[in-house]
Amino acid sequence: MSIEYPTPKWFQNLYYNYIAGNYHQFIFYNNVFDEFFWPSPSVWNQNKKIGQAGELYPFREFIVRTLFILNYKKVFFYTPTNGLNIFSPESDSFYPRGVFTESDNNFQDYDSIKNLGEIVSKIVKNNMPINSQLIVQSGIDNLIFLEHILTKKWLTKDNEPIKTAVIVDFSENIVPENRHFNERILRWGLDREIYNNGNISILITEDIQNLSPQLRSDDLGSSPIPIPFPDPEYRQIFFEHSLQTLPETSLGQLLSNPDQLKRVVQSTRGFQIKDCRIIENISKAESEEVGSGQTGVTDYMLDGHAGDIHYLIDKEKRNVIQAASKGMLEPVSSNITFDSIGGLEGAKEYFKKVGGYLRDMIDRKESENSIPKAILMAGPPGTGKTLMAKAMARESGISLVKMGDIRSQWVGESEKNLTNTLALLKAMAPVIVFIDEIDQAVGSRSSGSGDSGVNARIFGKILEFMGDNDNRGDVVWIAATNRADFLDDAMLRRFDQIIPVLLPGSAPEWNSIIEGISNQIGLRIVSTDREKFVSQNIHKLTKNHSGSTMETILRNAAQDAVDNKLERVTCEGLNAAFKRIKTNFNQNMYVQQTLLSLCACNDISMIPVPDASYSYGQKDLDEAVKKMFDELTNTPLYNHLNTIRGGRSSSF
Repeated sequence: MSIEYPTPKWFQNLYYNYIAGNYHQFIFYNNVFDEFFWPSPSVWNQNKKIGQAGELYPFREFIVRTLFILNYKKVFFYTPTNGLNIFSPESDSFYPRGVFTESDNNFQDYDSIKNLGEIVSKIVKNNMPINSQLIVQSGIDNLIFLEHILTKKWLTKDNEPIKTAVIVDFSENIVPENRHFNERILRWGLDREIYNNGNISILITEDIQNLSPQLRSDDLGSSPIPIPFPDPEYRQIFFEHSLQTLPETSLGQLLSNPDQLKRVVQSTRGFQIKDCRIIENISKAESEEVGSGQTGVTDYMLDGHAGDIHYLIDKEKRNVIQAASKGMLEPVSSNITFDSIGGLEGAKEYFKKVGGYLRDMIDRKESENSIPKAILMAGPPGTGKTLMAKAMARESGISLVKMGDIRSQWVGESEKNLTNTLALLKAMAPVIVFIDEIDQAVGSRSSGSGDSGVNARIFGKILEFMGDNDNRGDVVWIAATNRADFLDDAMLRRFDQIIPVLLPGSAPEWNSIIEGISNQIGLRIVSTDREKFVSQNIHKLTKNHSGSTMETILRNAAQDAVDNKLERVTCEGLNAAFKRIKTNFNQNMYVQQTLLSLCACNDISMIPVPDASYSYGQKDLDEAVKKMFDELTNTPLYNHLNTIRGGRSSSF
């Protein structure tokens, strides 16, 4: 099977914009530490000295090589730490590794450029004080030299033009927050003489937010080009390449099955190519160990799961996601199903339906229009909100990640980490993102004292991402809160569905919850004993208990059965454990949280109607909910809330 290696779309973006004369300065950002295949001969004219079709090159080396394909004769690659590398098509290496000296009379001044180490050494050698201004000035001097390279029309001895390119790596670190740096780089993008001379400048940064707003705006001469994570088609090319080059390894044997190839491609969502290489390398090492009769290294790396590629991928996925998101995203595995969750029938039916749309979307793209961008579950603690997200992920087969507290995790690096994390979520699509206690995790549009507006900008970025219709079906946000009233109005509007997840209010719900928890913890209770227990205690259960307290009761009853050498938990055992429980259940708090959740709900079919078989635990609360159904407004709920608070609008 012949593999067609495509030209990366980001390079096509540069090529066509440059050829059209739109830009001569480009900024590459995001996935700038990955590797890329050199395109097939049918795509590019081949010069094997410059690049071999199907060979993987690190991003920076790929850029240098492609510039020679575009007939650039000199590439000046500068970083503030390593200084300058000068490359030509005749160079022995195209990978920037430090100061690379090359004899060329046309560029004999190149050694005037200094790297950071040389600058500091000179300062120390001459017993000069280490003054940051000296380092800043040296950085500016280096930029002046690079500008000289760009603005001059270089000619050979025969007066043939020499097209030159300047690449500035880690551009955010050259002269951070210095206006001279920004002005000079801006001038490069606006100077048409640079384009007329056939020259080009490229900036590389992992996060474009670290550059000035003027520099990253395409209205002022620079064209920002994001480097995306590899899509499924590109990852499939990688694994097809692995099948050809490593057919005898456990990975190669697995990939020879088309269904398994498809599964591997899907399960590596969010992987960079260099991450996929890790899977390939471990499989190769395992094969070599088996062939030589040695064991140990791969046994350790595979935790005893020799030859199990899917186990290896799942293990690596956790590392990949946590590293790429700086620990902000945590992959969540789940064995929870909707059948194991008691009660909440309306919510379960809705989540089942959404999960079905997500499954269908793989084969029917039009299904994405039925998928909500975001779902909010509101209600008191211990009512099963987290379980609902896990069950949807399990039954839909979609990856689930949990997002942590943005404000506490992203001090200093906040916006950079957020940009990387949102790009990672796009690469993992389709993916479900769960945010617990979103009212505390995300913040609001108001900046905190002394945060220089960081909190508001982070909040704005998340709002923009959640509200983007292009992300519908790719990233599904599921959030949980006990206090929907703490959420910013703009955030609430991002949720297509706001579902109240409340305490059980009927005997069937309590029976279902006890059955579900029993199945989860492996507890055997005969249905007649369970139903008898619920019937005897239904008033107390609906008034003072939640699913989480019921789990404590069941575990205590199970321990009693073991201590008394009983084969199963009986109704008497349940009652004995129930009588001992002293719940810290704050009824006033739960009632207020229930009212606030009902007020936030935007679909009345999700709200249980109080009647002879269902109660919210208090007669006055039941009456307020009935009035809400009669009037179809929140007024009765707010009136009851104010009564409970004694006319105060403060929190509890």
